[in-house]
Amino acid sequence: MTHTRYAEQPKRQAEQQNRHAKQPKRHAEFISASLLILSIFFLPISCKSTRTVQFNELHPVYVTNTKKINLLPPENTTVELDILQQFNGRFGDTDFSMLSFSQIDKSEISLSLINDFGTDMGHLYYDGEHVSLKSPYLPSKLPGEYIVAEIQNAYYDEKVLQENYSKARLKFVCEADGSRKIYDGKKLIEEIFISDDKVKIINYLRGYSFELVNAE
Repeated sequence: MTHTRYAEQPKRQAEQQNRHAKQPKRHAEFISASLLILSIFFLPISCKSTRTVQFNELHPVYVTNTKKINLLPPENTTVELDILQQFNGRFGDTDFSMLSFSQIDKSEISLSLINDFGTDMGHLYYDGEHVSLKSPYLPSKLPGEYIVAEIQNAYYDEKVLQENYSKARLKFVCEADGSRKIYDGKKLIEEIFISDDKVKIINYLRGYSFELVNAE
């Protein structure tokens, strides 16, 4: 009987070693499963929160105090730009000047703003459904929709613009020299001057102006 007990000891030791060897594997499987459940639980919340922070729902642009227009879809652009521009402007008593990596095409308007040293100064983005303007260097009272509208006034199809302004009982006029003007009756609201390398916009009613100049 003594010999039998001693013979069984190696067998028991082997079984214990097998059980201990399986424990790390089970532990790793438990951790992997837990991480998967957590990722599934938090993913929808994360995506929803990002969208809420980054984008704002579109608001109409008041061309006058009582007459407003809606922004046009990006497919109405007549240009496709992917270029570095100088972005200069004045809003009331505030002047600003910065560089802009401008992307304007049939899917979006995107201005990535930097200074002369390449430091990030903000971003304007519009995709037809949302607009986002984040820049501490631009006037806080200047909504992103207004900058998008001015870019559309310069680069979008003139017939579509005329129809859009006509709905608000405003006139969008394209002159022979390539300039564009907005009237409320006989009152000149805004002028847009367009050349090969520059767009300049002057809004007389709101008291702001800005220009986009293609960098050499």
